[in-house]
Amino acid sequence: MGFTHDKYLKGLNKMSIFNPAERTPEEAVYCEGVDNLIAKRIDAEISNGKPRHAVYLIAKLFGMANNKVRLYSDHLEHTVAITDESSPESELDIYGNSEVVDRVANFLGNKDTEVAIVVENDITNIKTHPLYKRIQALVNAKQLFGKFEIRKLTEDAKYSLIQADFGNHFFVSDDRAYRLERDTDESSYKAQANFNNKETAGKLLSLFDDFHWKNSDMVFSAAHNNIIKSV
Repeated sequence: MGFTHDKYLKGLNKMSIFNPAERTPEEAVYCEGVDNLIAKRIDAEISNGKPRHAVYLIAKLFGMANNKVRLYSDHLEHTVAITDESSPESELDIYGNSEVVDRVANFLGNKDTEVAIVVENDITNIKTHPLYKRIQALVNAKQLFGKFEIRKLTEDAKYSLIQADFGNHFFVSDDRAYRLERDTDESSYKAQANFNNKETAGKLLSLFDDFHWKNSDMVFSAAHNNIIKSV
């Protein structure tokens, strides 16, 4: 039997924003705008101020990547309550969302791909996180052809970012698409995204590779159907 979404993600929350029939009118306009920017490779920023918008953007950034994804986040445990009365959902898990996890799995099912994640805070209960469990499942099914790594930023590096007044979290897809959070408050999802700006994406990419990655400790690593470092 092949590797199936239902087998390994049974019980995960479904993000209705990915189903056009279940979007609010505002979400329909927003998602159409995102899809148009990606399809036409337009160099323009689009804002992101709601958790459901964040999930949609993150899934799209994973989906459009060809080689490498870089993510700097506070942590992976991103289950948040939604207070917007117009939202079809009361809570969601950003990085544990089934659509996001699927995009990661599809991406890493190709050779010469890499997902590099650096988290700011301690990783708790990582073995129960949907993303971690999916990577384990890919390895067991011999379908992990790329590389997946999670590292934790050192305390000295965290202090340096505070001193530099740049604690912003960000996501870079290849070398041209990004999502940059403008508010360092972890309860905020205010961010700007651009799907075709090599200048800003390149700056974030260099910052990640030269600072975040070099000043972090390995937590988990898997590549080419092998667990290199387990939690």
